[in-house]
Amino acid sequence: MSHKREIPLKEGEAIANEFINLTGDFYERVEIGGSIRRKVPIVHDIDLCAIAKRPVAEFRQVVSNVGGKMIRFGGEYATLMFRGVQINVLFTTEEAWGAGLMWSTGPKGHTIGMNIKADNLGLKFKRTGIYRQSDGALIPTPTEGDIAELLHWEYKPPENRGLAERFDDSLY
Repeated sequence: MSHKREIPLKEGEAIANEFINLTGDFYERVEIGGSIRRKVPIVHDIDLCAIAKRPVAEFRQVVSNVGGKMIRFGGEYATLMFRGVQINVLFTTEEAWGAGLMWSTGPKGHTIGMNIKADNLGLKFKRTGIYRQSDGALIPTPTEGDIAELLHWEYKPPENRGLAERFDDSLY
């Protein structure tokens, strides 16, 4: 069940930053993704991409300690409520940071486009990284630029992603 609601961008940024500040010692690295990173004026939830400094299994307690409520927790992905807002956290690794951040940032049409590009090159683009279909090996993509190079795609800043699909989805 989704707990999404309409939130002005500035309010979403403030809640995301408060949550990150309260839970910051849990992460090696964390960045806001989703519609906040894309600078959409009205957001519906908060997406974070993170590398854990401690065992991810401890995240449930960390969320509880800061007044949040865990809704779903599946190892590399958590959905929780904090200050009445749904927060989705994708845990990734340094080697797969670019893929995790791109997946967390979206939007859906952009992610689908990246999946198609990957499939056409014999690769699989997942939220946990980009893998060769032939042997399942993870291809290191520590930045979104690495993904652009790997998929022969001209990098688009987050705030420009998804705009073209409203006008011409052949660009994907």
